Amino acid sequence: MAKAVNRRSIVEKLNKHGYEVVRTNQLFELFSNEEGKAFPLVKNAPVHQGTLKRIAAVTGIDLLSE
Repeated sequence: MAKAVNRRSIVEKLNKHGYEVVRTNQLFELFSNEEGKAFPLVKNAPVHQGTLKRIAAVTGIDLLSE
């Protein structure tokens, strides 16, 4: 099974790159930046590597190496 990463550290990295929460519901938060790039991120759960790769494809940020 793939390793999961602490969600808080991912959110800190996203905030550092200009992404912020624009909408939230019970399960997900929607992050966006000034350019309009947006993606959902599950709340209250670790972030799996497959999800990180998908976020990296949308944002262009390598969240695994930072």
